[in-house]
Amino acid sequence: MSYGMQIKACRSCGAAIFFASTESGKAIPMDPQPTAQGNMYVFDLEGDPVALSEQSGDVRVQAERKNHARRYRSHFATCPRASEHRR
Repeated sequence: MSYGMQIKACRSCGAAIFFASTESGKAIPMDPQPTAQGNMYVFDLEGDPVALSEQSGDVRVQAERKNHARRYRSHFATCPRASEHRR
């Protein structure tokens, strides 16, 4: 997967992350490796990564679920210092 994804380092723990946009347009840090524990699908939207939740009613998510596509996880779920970044 590339989707214009730029790997960066988490400011708190130093782990590799990339940023995607949510359905509401907010930036969300994502772990770059797909995982069976993931609950988000990442799509290319005009060269930028967009992360949509498994629960999204979006037709792209339905198709990805049906095709057993790779799922990704928000870095908030894995960062040991995530609480420092929540608002």
